[in-house]
Formats: sequence, C-alpha cells, structure tokens
Amino acid sequence: MKKGKVQLGRRDFAKKIGGFALVSPLVLSSLISCSSDDDAAELSEEEVEAIIFEDGRVTFDLDILFSLTQEGGWLLVNQRNFLILNTGNDQFAALSSICTHTGCRDAWSFSSNILTCACHGSRFDTNGNVVQGPANAPLASFETSVENNILTVFR
Repeated sequence: MKKGKVQLGRRDFAKKIGGFALVSPLVLSSLISCSSDDDAAELSEEEVEAIIFEDGRVTFDLDILFSLTQEGGWLLVNQRNFLILNTGNDQFAALSSICTHTGCRDAWSFSSNILTCACHGSRFDTNGNVVQGPANAPLASFETSVENNILTVFR
C-alpha cells in the first residue's frame, strides 16, 4: 500500500469527518497511525476514507487500516481525543487521549500493552488504569465492538 499525504477538497473532507465544515485539509495530519514498534506514519488517502465519523460513534474498516489488525497496533484520533489499541485476540480498547496528569493529548506511545504519555512519563494499561504516575486518575474508556471486520467506537 502506498503511503503519502492526503489531499481532499474541503467539502469532501468535511463529509469524511462528519460535518466539520470549513476545516483545513491540514487537520488530516492530526490523525496519526502508529505500529507496534512506535513508528509514526501519516495515513494514506485510502486509510483516511476507512474512518467514518458519525454522531456518537466512529467506525474503522479493519480491511484497510492495517495498523490496527496486528496485536500491538494502535491509532491516535486527535479529532475525537481518543486512542484505539489492538490488545490481541480480536480485542480492542478505546481510551481518551487526554492524559489525566496535565491534559497532554498527542504525545503517546504504545508498547507491550502499556501506553506512555511522553509529556511527563505517565503510563497506563489497556484499560486506562494508571501503572506509573505522575497521573493519578485513569483514562476514560469507550465501548467498542467488531462486526464484519468493522470496528466501532461508541462515544
């Protein structure tokens, strides 16, 4: 699959993210796909189209979003402030990406089923529980379901 910058017209982009009218296409760069080895990469146009924002939920086509198909794969979705984690055995976790220590939102890594906020080093398990501070409150979690290889996160 070829990776590259995504360029959509404003109207098409607004449709893709569920009505954020007049948003610059640069917002696409705030969707970051990450693999189990923590290498960040921009999503391809096909991958962006595999994410659908709707009222109260976000769906992900796992046939296209290969970063989520392997255990340890993960995705940071800044538009909705959450992280998707493949925890293995066809199980996924969806957690808030807003660190409970100081509110950092986009400085995450995920390895060995541990999320680390790079701002101050807080670590969380795949349920959002604090493993190591300075954070002292868990990350909010969201319900997920998988049907026909479509992952749905309910917000």
